[in-house]
Amino acid sequence: MDSTLQLLNSPNLSNELINGQNGSGLNFSFFQKSDRQTVSVGTVIWSEQQFQRPHEYASSVPRERHNFRPIACASFRSGKRNSEPTSTNVLRRTSPIDDAGKHLQLLQNTDEAREAVIRLKARVQQGISIDSYTYVDILQKVFKHKDLVLAKQVHECIIKSEMEQHPYVANKLMSIYIRCGRLQNTREVFDTLVEKNVFNWTIMIGGYAENNHFEDAIEVYNKMRQNGVQPNEITFFNILKACTSPMALKWGRKIHDHIRHAGFQSDLRLGNALIHMYARCGSMDDARLVFNGMVDRDIITWNVMIGRLVQHGRGHEAFSLFLQMQREGFVPDTTTYLSMLNANACTGALGWVKEVHSHALRAGLESDVRVGTALVHMYARSGSIKDARLVFDKMTERNIITWNSMIGGLAQHGCGLEAFSLFRQMQREGLVPDAITYVNILNNACASTGALQWVRKVHDDAAKVGLDFDVRVGNALVHMYAKCGSMDDARRVFYGMVDRDVVSWTVMIGGLAQHGFGREAFSLFLQMQREGFVPNLTTYLSILNGKASTGALEWVKEVHTHAVNAELDSHLRVGNALIHMYAKCGSIENARLVFDRMEDRDIISWNAMIGGLAQNGHGREAFSHFLEMQREGFIPDAATLVSILNACASTRALDRVKEVHSHALEAGLESDLRVGSALVHTYAKCGRIDDARLVFEGMASRDIITWNVMIGGLAQHGREHEAFSLFLQMQDVGFVPDAITYLSILGGNVSIEALEWVKEVHRHAVRAGFDTDPRVSSALVHMYTKCGDIDNAKLVSNGKIETGPLT
Repeated sequence: MDSTLQLLNSPNLSNELINGQNGSGLNFSFFQKSDRQTVSVGTVIWSEQQFQRPHEYASSVPRERHNFRPIACASFRSGKRNSEPTSTNVLRRTSPIDDAGKHLQLLQNTDEAREAVIRLKARVQQGISIDSYTYVDILQKVFKHKDLVLAKQVHECIIKSEMEQHPYVANKLMSIYIRCGRLQNTREVFDTLVEKNVFNWTIMIGGYAENNHFEDAIEVYNKMRQNGVQPNEITFFNILKACTSPMALKWGRKIHDHIRHAGFQSDLRLGNALIHMYARCGSMDDARLVFNGMVDRDIITWNVMIGRLVQHGRGHEAFSLFLQMQREGFVPDTTTYLSMLNANACTGALGWVKEVHSHALRAGLESDVRVGTALVHMYARSGSIKDARLVFDKMTERNIITWNSMIGGLAQHGCGLEAFSLFRQMQREGLVPDAITYVNILNNACASTGALQWVRKVHDDAAKVGLDFDVRVGNALVHMYAKCGSMDDARRVFYGMVDRDVVSWTVMIGGLAQHGFGREAFSLFLQMQREGFVPNLTTYLSILNGKASTGALEWVKEVHTHAVNAELDSHLRVGNALIHMYAKCGSIENARLVFDRMEDRDIISWNAMIGGLAQNGHGREAFSHFLEMQREGFIPDAATLVSILNACASTRALDRVKEVHSHALEAGLESDLRVGSALVHTYAKCGRIDDARLVFEGMASRDIITWNVMIGGLAQHGREHEAFSLFLQMQDVGFVPDAITYLSILGGNVSIEALEWVKEVHRHAVRAGFDTDPRVSSALVHMYTKCGDIDNAKLVSNGKIETGPLT
């Protein structure tokens, strides 16, 4: 359970507080005969002990005799009474002692709802009058069984007995229909009532709230107030539960005003409910104002506020509150720790997560399986998979959620083999993986070498237990096979799925698009719609973020048309994807049209447009956009600089390169690997190899791309000996040359004097196994020819050199 108090999250809120169904409670009506308090629909506040052994206490409470006079409805908190008179024709009279009474007593005491309803129907058929208590008692049995058929049968009996106007019978009947998810039936019972009391209105509002019918809940709430019925605390609880999205914030604030005017602003539980409501509506500032203004707080208040702050990415603020609650004398409980450790990972989260961990250790809660599992989960989300594993390994008790969290964390951090090893370990320890286990292990962040092998093993295991038919597992398998590059496996899983959802279609379409099967992806995009599925935002992004293959422009335009028809073309991310895809297809005109029509743009929009212009040889226009974006208040990031530097490289515009370089220095981006590599490349392209070398030497860190770019630049400028020296140096510092390295060093201008180092590079290529790469062998033939060594050129061309060049 998260920080929200259990009462607020309970689907039976109305029943708990109005009908006294669970835990300590109060039934809101009572009847009086002389000075003795007796039960009709329920009048007595029972302790938890009494609720656990109701039959011991029930005998001490006199039954309804139908000569009671109704007096009041009690408030759950203050004991105030609101007069709710009930007409005498509603409380039907029966003879206190006769055969029918004996049968009814037997009926009241039966434990089986079905038998009770059968007997009820028989008595009604015989014309025997049934009192309100009996109906409520039978309805309570039906409520526990959640049996819609029985509820309707009792409802028919109520109508025949002319008891449908009894407010408390109606309340119980409405509660059953709500529990069965039949709001239409609930509303029919509600609308049938000629006179409605506060509890009838409250239950109806609660039913709509529990089923996320916000507009209906507000409609009933407004009618209640228009009819002059004053909401009580429970009414406010229920209507606040209906406010669950930013769209409801305006109403949430109005209801808050109504609570103030009703004099309930100091009510502790309503204060907690207001915090909860504002947080769900996305207004954490309003939630914090309510919290700060509360005269009294309890542990639930602190837990609600802390839990909602962490869920909104305000972990540091939540941690500050976590410390404050302790300074004010509150001791964090398990829910507090679970709330703190259910945060969205944000920058710097790891620091306070470790602090919370230390507090949990001092409180002796690390051994709690829920707290331990939450720590594993949070450490993984904060980027420290090592700490997550340490907590996991120290846990003396683990459940399926613990294993799933650890396996999922490892998978998300690209540790696929370790996740698979843990998957096997949990099976050896007797735990049976569930669908979440398979989904977690298959949601690997990256497909490492050998991943396909263990993915197939996981697939086999899922098939053995019948979980490969679970749509979530199927989706994860399609996704992971696509990541591993095995589109045939992905297709087999997809087309073998008995059930599919939008996610199934989206991951398959995305996988095809990413692997250059754009036409097939588009065909599937059309098929999903023929089968009744509506593409969502992610579907459009998936198909538009693929590789541009031959003929792609045609289907990209079709997807664009579909996006317009779905009114998604104005979505920022779809617009960015369209710019990117049109540029990749070589249609810079369409990319411009999308860009120019966008009402909103972000840094990604500008980067996509600048990058597209650069890729399509429009360097000057790209640089113009680079200046314009800054005039409009956008600050270029590393991706912007890389794109504009590529544009400058294509035009060999040295002045612009220096201007961009200055910007990179001012912004502290020269140390960015991508920017540094782009500067080296661009300076080399512009003929300023010394400037390129200066940038290269000044880089704090380098990757294989940086080395390749520098080696290639030196080779291209006839400084082959420096290039070869750098080729050796990169290996000395632990970098392994790849095919691009060999192509870079072998792609320069050389003379006859270069023959010896060409042979040396050839020997390295043979040892690394790259001599069989067609691109490398072609470059070797070319270099040997330029150096005048026709014999080695012929041998390489014929594929006959296996140990290196001829001496």
